[in-house]
Amino acid sequence: MMIRNNKSIAIMAALGLAVALAACGSPAAVTAPPPIPGQTSAPSATAAGPSGGLVPSGGAAAPEAISPDNLDRLNMLFEIKLPSFMTALSFSPDGKYLAVGTAKGGFIFDLASQQQVAAFAAGAPLFGVGWSPDSKLAVGSPGAAPKGALVVWDVAANAESGLLKDKLAAQSVLAFSPDGSQAASGGASGVVTVWNLSSGSQAASFNVTDAGADASAGQPRVSSLAFSGDGKTLFVGASGGTDETLLWDLSTGKALPKPKPGTHAAGPVATALFAPGDLGHVYWWSRGDIVAVDLASDKETGRLHTEDIIQSAAFSPDGKLLAAASAGSQNGSMAPLVKLWNTASGQDAKVLTGLTQIPTAMAFSPDGTRLALGIGGEGIAIWGLVQNK
Repeated sequence: MMIRNNKSIAIMAALGLAVALAACGSPAAVTAPPPIPGQTSAPSATAAGPSGGLVPSGGAAAPEAISPDNLDRLNMLFEIKLPSFMTALSFSPDGKYLAVGTAKGGFIFDLASQQQVAAFAAGAPLFGVGWSPDSKLAVGSPGAAPKGALVVWDVAANAESGLLKDKLAAQSVLAFSPDGSQAASGGASGVVTVWNLSSGSQAASFNVTDAGADASAGQPRVSSLAFSGDGKTLFVGASGGTDETLLWDLSTGKALPKPKPGTHAAGPVATALFAPGDLGHVYWWSRGDIVAVDLASDKETGRLHTEDIIQSAAFSPDGKLLAAASAGSQNGSMAPLVKLWNTASGQDAKVLTGLTQIPTAMAFSPDGTRLALGIGGEGIAIWGLVQNK
């Protein structure tokens, strides 16, 4: 099913912003969660064939990170059943869990057992999911959606966390600094607040208009937040007259130059993506293209092109691969696919085919060994490298 209407395009752009920006940067057992509405039991997982199984623990070689050099061994390992439209995926930093945002709430899966261990924000739309650096807290965010509320979930307690109690009531997005000492929050007011988590005190605060957000249609709201890998820069998604990405220097308390698509975007809606560890380039996602641009010279350095609208995108943790989900010509007809793009060479490195629908959410694991694809109405396909191919 290919989504083509303008509303869907805007939603996919917002999802990509939240997920891709989040890329720039041991819980106790939990009780059994409630089943997903409409199901009588928790979602199940389907194992792949012998060539696709997970690398066994105990004496076996550790899984390899997915890279442009070994994509010939990339296969689906297993599938987690989840009959929901997925909007966001995020691996916990320790690689043990996968958080899933859907149009009707959030879910957390244990990757070792491939079973659901938590459900939160039941019935509420979530357009972003993330984690605290210690993997103890999962965050579900409605982003710029008019309905829904921010949820911070304590995985060990299987309950909503009391983090920054009473200070996040009007907030819709939250992001943790890489060292876990701070968190940034924002919402409809357009105010971004940086908190010291040890004391709960406010470390900094600014309105997105201070960072150059377009206020021509009224006060812009904060739709996404993410810290850079070194914790020095805050990426802020603002939704107002236009959807924009703003950069805020946390050390100086001043805005950095706002990236603008200019002539690089293929359409009126453009989302700025940043590869992990690379603040020198911006990747403009618009319709069926993602264009790499050098920020200093404003020159295009590469272009990923697809035949249909790109519905989700994700960088590998080292920034060497960019996955983009769309559709393309296969055997004389259009079919879902995922392109893996080598950001260094600017060339398509591999195309994943055989999909029933275009993934609406994707994520790489923190160690780069897994790629998760969210297939609406079906489940989450976990891909990785196999050793016997």
